Amino acid sequence: MNIRFTKIFFSVLISSFSLCCMAQDMHNQGGSIYISSGTTLHSGGNLVNHTGSTVQNNGIFTVSGNMTNQASFTGTGKITLMGTAAQTLDMGNDSVYDLIMNNTANASLNNSTVVLHNLDFQNGKLILGSYNLSIIEAANITNASSSKYIVTDGTGTLIQNGIGTSGRTGTIDFPVGSSTAYNPASINNTGTKDNLSVKVYPTLYNTYTSGIGSGGSLSSNKEVDRTWIVNEATSGGSNITLTLQWSSADEDVSFVRSNSAIALYSNGAWVMNNTGGGAAGGSDPYTRSRSGLSTFANTPYGIGSSGSPLPVEFSAFDVVKQNLDAHITWGTATQYNANNFEVERSFDAIHFETIGTVPALKNANANNYSFDDKLVLQTMIKSNLTNVYYRIKEVDVDGKTQSTGIKSLQMQGNTTTASMSMESVKLMPNPYTDNFAMLYNMNCNMRVDFRLLDMSGKLIYSQSANAVKGLNQFEFKGLDHLAQGVYMVEAHLQNGEKQLYKIVKN
Repeated sequence: MNIRFTKIFFSVLISSFSLCCMAQDMHNQGGSIYISSGTTLHSGGNLVNHTGSTVQNNGIFTVSGNMTNQASFTGTGKITLMGTAAQTLDMGNDSVYDLIMNNTANASLNNSTVVLHNLDFQNGKLILGSYNLSIIEAANITNASSSKYIVTDGTGTLIQNGIGTSGRTGTIDFPVGSSTAYNPASINNTGTKDNLSVKVYPTLYNTYTSGIGSGGSLSSNKEVDRTWIVNEATSGGSNITLTLQWSSADEDVSFVRSNSAIALYSNGAWVMNNTGGGAAGGSDPYTRSRSGLSTFANTPYGIGSSGSPLPVEFSAFDVVKQNLDAHITWGTATQYNANNFEVERSFDAIHFETIGTVPALKNANANNYSFDDKLVLQTMIKSNLTNVYYRIKEVDVDGKTQSTGIKSLQMQGNTTTASMSMESVKLMPNPYTDNFAMLYNMNCNMRVDFRLLDMSGKLIYSQSANAVKGLNQFEFKGLDHLAQGVYMVEAHLQNGEKQLYKIVKN
């Protein structure tokens, strides 16, 4: 038997009222249902708000069956899903103010849903399937636990809005898991406010494309068999500490909990935390955290340990200028089965080429490596390039690879290092015909050695000057005989700073 309303009105003057429609379905067909504050309306079966109907809920609407909204559903009241069998929720184009999960048989979304105030877990799991659940900046999630949480086995994800400076600050929990395991994440963003999303998959893969895993599982390889996918609405600007949780049942039998770390999948490979491994926190469940994360694009994260195929643990990676070269250094905290390291370079941070190979040392302990990219700064000046980018790819003996993040060396105008003791540098005239001068500011008294080199690196001119704090001028004389072309001016400061500039001879 179904109950069908053409128009129902519960007066706001009623301070306490309850209507129960037992196990019958409730259909609102063209009517207007108003539930005032302090009033409860219960549907013991399915609830359908048909096209052309309205519901304004400022009280409590409890539903034991499936709930479907095809029209207008507004108000600041609560919807409680409290069936004894599995339920579905479809809010159509409308949001829900307060949603209460109280069904041990669980409930599933049949449409993407927005929560305006509170999602409260009393019993059971909320299954997203292929739909997203969004929690606006003013809303929150309460009382989730290992038996009552959000299931993200499908393509749907949990989105929480406005996390970061001037928005939701502190640690924000994402109570997500699979149908059989609770694996929440938490995010603390001290950077730009953003809408962040998290979902978790009950396995860990070799490769990922747009957050979708493929290429076989990495189970039984000294890791936690879970993948967390994190995304942001606006790229960049975040400064996030990410914490992931798992239980002992999620671990491979050879997982080393005392030497574990969060790894992220980037540029086609798993990349371990640059600070190396450490002991997991907690006592079943366990946690690990990783700080300084700034960009998320459906980025997969996992938990690896010493000896896992989640990569060699890089402990350091840096690039500095040495004359006309880029000096590249990196270190590993541990390394297993590593064959060699490929040094990759790019001038656009997208297209990388291998410029050198360094053999891996044949031990599993901490190791340090270096490589010099010869005369790359000369190439940058000739081509009028601003940045050069590097990354290190580790190649295992079985051909598997992993990469570091990207490091850059930047040209500031015509110089390859940011001005420090020497500032506001200007070469004039540039281009020059006979002689030219360097005008510059110093923040202290210091000797400066000036050099002029051709594009092959050959020294043409060398002179020193005792610069004083404030404005200085150094004249390069007797250079009218030089052939037309591009030359480099080097300023070597007494404190060890080196700056490089470009001058053109007409």
